[in-house]
Amino acid sequence: MTAFQLKKIYWAEQAEIARYQPRILKVKYEDFTADPKREIGRMLDYCDLAIDTRISEYQSRNPVVPRNKPEEAYFSKEVLKQIDELMRQEAIG
Repeated sequence: MTAFQLKKIYWAEQAEIARYQPRILKVKYEDFTADPKREIGRMLDYCDLAIDTRISEYQSRNPVVPRNKPEEAYFSKEVLKQIDELMRQEAIG
């Protein structure tokens, strides 16, 4: 995915959030992979759903394993620099 495509996705997301003002629960990948039980509990609580024993059973059989590779495995240092610059420009406005 190019930096331009990432920026377009970001713009579309921000426009939708501004327009509809949804309730959003932010879940970081790193937090989820570090403690999936806690994060799933947060998600269920957010949705007003009760914890079900089948969830714990499923987690026991299917542990969450971080699979992210470092950014450098996907992009060259030059492309990462360009992405950072575009994101900084967007943050500044």
